[in-house]
Amino acid sequence: MCSTAETSRPILREWGLSNPLTAFERPDAALGERLEMLALFRRHLRAERSRGLRDCWSYDLARHRQLLSAYRELVREILAEGESHEK
Repeated sequence: MCSTAETSRPILREWGLSNPLTAFERPDAALGERLEMLALFRRHLRAERSRGLRDCWSYDLARHRQLLSAYRELVREILAEGESHEK
């Protein structure tokens, strides 16, 4: 399985966020930063889903799948991090 960083790098590049040190690539990233990145993914995922439902010419199934995959992976990482802090 790919890491979130590998999954999301093409998406972030498309958004103009080419900085390789994103919130989920830095080991010292705070939970707040990760949640901000999650919100960004959620916003873009909603927009992509909306384009698909409207049958818009700019809808891209591959981009939608990448977004969904990266979003799910980031959620898994946040949940796993939360569980490790509870122990």
